[in-house]
Amino acid sequence: MADTIRRPFVLMRHHAGWTVVFKVRQESVSKITGVHPEREALGEEVSYSTRAMLARFETQAEAEAAAGVALAAWKSHDVLVREAEARLRQAERVRENAWLAALRATQTPAADES
Repeated sequence: MADTIRRPFVLMRHHAGWTVVFKVRQESVSKITGVHPEREALGEEVSYSTRAMLARFETQAEAEAAAGVALAAWKSHDVLVREAEARLRQAERVRENAWLAALRATQTPAADES
Protein backbone atom coordinates (compact mmCIF):
# COMPACT_ATOMS: atom_id res chain seq x y z
CA MET A 1 0.00 0.00 0.00
CA ALA A 2 1.21 3.48 -0.78
CA ASP A 3 1.92 5.98 1.99
CA THR A 4 0.70 8.88 -0.12
CA ILE A 5 -2.20 8.51 -2.51
CA ARG A 6 -1.78 10.88 -5.43
CA ARG A 7 -5.46 11.07 -6.38
CA PRO A 8 -7.31 10.17 -3.18
CA PHE A 9 -10.84 11.19 -4.18
CA VAL A 10 -12.75 8.57 -6.09
CA LEU A 11 -16.18 8.45 -7.66
CA MET A 12 -17.75 5.19 -6.61
CA ARG A 13 -20.67 3.51 -8.33
CA HIS A 14 -23.69 3.97 -6.05
CA HIS A 15 -26.45 2.73 -8.34
CA ALA A 16 -27.38 3.30 -11.95
CA GLY A 17 -26.61 6.88 -12.86
CA TRP A 18 -25.51 7.91 -9.38
CA THR A 19 -22.09 8.08 -7.80
CA VAL A 20 -20.69 8.97 -4.41
CA VAL A 21 -17.42 10.66 -3.55
CA PHE A 22 -15.05 8.54 -1.50
CA LYS A 23 -11.70 9.48 0.06
CA VAL A 24 -9.14 6.70 -0.19
CA ARG A 25 -6.81 6.24 2.77
CA GLN A 26 -5.35 2.86 1.85
CA GLU A 27 -5.47 0.74 -1.25
CA SER A 28 -4.43 -2.61 -2.58
CA VAL A 29 -4.91 -4.31 -5.92
CA SER A 30 -8.36 -5.58 -4.97
CA LYS A 31 -9.77 -3.10 -2.45
CA ILE A 32 -9.71 0.46 -1.24
CA THR A 33 -10.31 1.61 2.32
CA GLY A 34 -11.30 5.09 3.36
CA VAL A 35 -14.20 7.33 4.27
CA HIS A 36 -17.10 9.14 2.73
CA PRO A 37 -16.16 12.84 3.16
CA GLU A 38 -19.51 13.77 4.70
CA ARG A 39 -18.93 11.14 7.42
CA GLU A 40 -15.19 11.68 7.88
CA ALA A 41 -15.64 13.33 11.30
CA LEU A 42 -17.31 10.13 12.52
CA GLY A 43 -14.24 8.12 11.57
CA GLU A 44 -16.29 5.48 9.76
CA GLU A 45 -13.75 3.71 7.57
CA VAL A 46 -15.13 1.26 5.03
CA SER A 47 -13.65 -0.90 2.30
CA TYR A 48 -14.87 -1.47 -1.24
CA SER A 49 -13.76 -3.53 -4.18
CA THR A 50 -11.66 -1.59 -6.66
CA ARG A 51 -14.23 -2.61 -9.30
CA ALA A 52 -16.62 -0.02 -7.87
CA MET A 53 -14.23 2.86 -8.68
CA LEU A 54 -15.24 4.88 -11.71
CA ALA A 55 -12.76 7.78 -11.72
CA ARG A 56 -10.07 9.34 -9.52
CA PHE A 57 -9.39 12.98 -8.66
CA GLU A 58 -6.90 15.03 -6.70
CA THR A 59 -9.52 17.08 -4.85
CA GLN A 60 -13.00 16.56 -3.47
CA ALA A 61 -14.25 19.57 -5.46
CA GLU A 62 -13.06 18.00 -8.73
CA ALA A 63 -14.78 14.73 -7.85
CA GLU A 64 -18.05 16.46 -6.94
CA ALA A 65 -17.97 18.54 -10.14
CA ALA A 66 -17.41 15.40 -12.23
CA ALA A 67 -20.30 13.66 -10.46
CA GLY A 68 -22.55 16.59 -11.37
CA VAL A 69 -21.52 16.48 -15.03
CA ALA A 70 -22.03 12.72 -15.16
CA LEU A 71 -25.48 12.97 -13.56
CA ALA A 72 -26.52 15.62 -16.09
CA ALA A 73 -25.34 13.36 -18.93
CA TRP A 74 -27.34 10.46 -17.46
CA LYS A 75 -30.48 12.57 -17.04
CA SER A 76 -30.22 13.95 -20.58
CA HIS A 77 -31.38 10.51 -21.75
CA ASP A 78 -34.38 10.25 -19.42
CA VAL A 79 -36.96 11.15 -22.10
CA LEU A 80 -35.59 8.53 -24.49
CA VAL A 81 -35.58 5.92 -21.73
CA ARG A 82 -39.20 6.68 -20.78
CA GLU A 83 -40.24 6.42 -24.44
CA ALA A 84 -38.43 3.10 -24.82
CA GLU A 85 -40.05 1.78 -21.63
CA ALA A 86 -43.50 2.75 -22.97
CA ARG A 87 -42.77 0.89 -26.24
CA LEU A 88 -41.60 -2.12 -24.24
CA ARG A 89 -44.78 -2.14 -22.13
CA GLN A 90 -46.88 -2.00 -25.32
CA ALA A 91 -44.88 -4.86 -26.88
CA GLU A 92 -45.37 -6.90 -23.70
CA ARG A 93 -49.16 -6.30 -23.88
CA VAL A 94 -49.17 -7.48 -27.51
CA ARG A 95 -47.17 -10.59 -26.54
CA GLU A 96 -49.49 -11.36 -23.62
CA ASN A 97 -52.58 -10.99 -25.83
CA ALA A 98 -51.05 -13.24 -28.53
CA TRP A 99 -50.19 -15.86 -25.89
CA LEU A 100 -53.74 -15.80 -24.49
CA ALA A 101 -55.25 -16.00 -27.98
CA ALA A 102 -53.05 -19.00 -28.82
CA LEU A 103 -54.09 -20.77 -25.61
CA ARG A 104 -57.77 -20.10 -26.28
CA ALA A 105 -57.45 -21.30 -29.90
CA THR A 106 -56.10 -24.68 -28.78
CA GLN A 107 -58.80 -25.14 -26.18
CA THR A 108 -61.22 -28.00 -26.91
CA PRO A 109 -64.87 -27.53 -26.01
CA ALA A 110 -66.07 -29.39 -22.93
CA ALA A 111 -68.28 -32.43 -23.49
CA ASP A 112 -71.32 -30.74 -21.92
CA GLU A 113 -71.01 -27.72 -24.23
CA SER A 114 -71.65 -29.79 -27.39
